[in-house]
Amino acid sequence: MSSVFSQLWAGLLALLPGGDAGPMVFPGYVEAGYVLVAPQMPGQIVAIHVAEGDVLAAGAPLFDQDDRLEAAALRAAEARVEMARAQFDNLQTGAREPELEVLRASLAQAEADLELAGKTLERSLSLSKTNNIALSQLDADKARVAGLTAHVRQLKAQLAVNQLPGRDGDLAASAANLRAAEAEMQRQHILFDQRRITAPVGGRVEKLYYETGEIAGSGPVLSILPEGERFVRFFVPETLRAELAIGQDLPVTCSACAPGLVARLRRIASQPEFTPPIIYSRDQRGRLVFLAEADLPQSLQLLPGQPVSIGPLP
Repeated sequence: MSSVFSQLWAGLLALLPGGDAGPMVFPGYVEAGYVLVAPQMPGQIVAIHVAEGDVLAAGAPLFDQDDRLEAAALRAAEARVEMARAQFDNLQTGAREPELEVLRASLAQAEADLELAGKTLERSLSLSKTNNIALSQLDADKARVAGLTAHVRQLKAQLAVNQLPGRDGDLAASAANLRAAEAEMQRQHILFDQRRITAPVGGRVEKLYYETGEIAGSGPVLSILPEGERFVRFFVPETLRAELAIGQDLPVTCSACAPGLVARLRRIASQPEFTPPIIYSRDQRGRLVFLAEADLPQSLQLLPGQPVSIGPLP
């Protein structure tokens, strides 16, 4: 780029007081809007899918990072979702059918025992009228009937409870636990997917800064030059800065440019640049220059760093 700036400085000298007379032309150079691609999190690069100079579309795979920790965390999150969903479904449906069958069998057995105990108590009461049974036996038969009656009631109540879904509070807590598990699983999916980097824009791979096996930190791993992302940087003397307006079309010439090329001004710096420290007197203001930028037509294939001239002004 030293030759570029030498040409720029030579052009500037022509604009400064005492320079060669001629048409008012601003020196400049072509610049590109590179897209720098960096990983979301530091990690070892395990695969690079592109090479410098490759032309790719947006969404194309660029490089992969080591994702073993993220994969393990994702599997754990998926297991927690399955467990939370099973608990929620269990509260909604009540006990399972095999569990209900066990309770029904226990209830049937208790009812049969109660029926037998009732008949035994009837015989004991009949015998007590003729004093042919001990009072202790009669009391035992009565107690057995009372105990079996209570046991039957207990089993009936237990069967009814197990056929009901969970209480509202338990269901709400289980539903919240399921939502939290699903949110964590979604988070782990995102972290896992971030280990596979894709192209944010289409264009040409300009530069690779890492190789497979290296640890990528917060800096860019590669740069992409999108199609049509070209603009001109040039320098305007202080005496002519007020004559330029954002959106103004400016003529562009270069050794490889077709006639009639124009660029649209998009920015003018508010501070002077590329001059030594000076006192801003009336005589010295002519040495001030301001950086400006203008967009080039997207169809124009100029290389970044190529010198161009802007002007003369209409």
